[in-house]
Amino acid sequence: MSNLEPALIVKLDKAGNPSGPPIKVMFRPKELNISKQNNWQASNSPKTNAPKFEFNGGGAETLKLQLFFDTYIEKEDVRGKYTNAIYRLMRIDEESRDKKTKKGRPPTVRSAAAACGPRCP
Repeated sequence: MSNLEPALIVKLDKAGNPSGPPIKVMFRPKELNISKQNNWQASNSPKTNAPKFEFNGGGAETLKLQLFFDTYIEKEDVRGKYTNAIYRLMRIDEESRDKKTKKGRPPTVRSAAAACGPRCP
């Protein structure tokens, strides 16, 4: 596992401040992939040879990276120390749940290089 760099995943509160302990991870910066799509709608006009396209909004941005966890020295279960915490970030954050509709969403998170700390932009 060469070229691994440390990073932090931090849950943010409503004000955008770190909430709870950061999750320490390792990743390969050269394999980080960010993608985004825009949506375009083609018009069906019989008066033109080619359709005109209208911008229909932007799609979600996606960050893909592979995380690495090593608990060999501590002899701990990687699920209990790391992966369960990341999985919980996918679940509805009770602090975000609307009192009337009961709808909620997962928390906002930030990732940063570990050398930078959890408050990095």
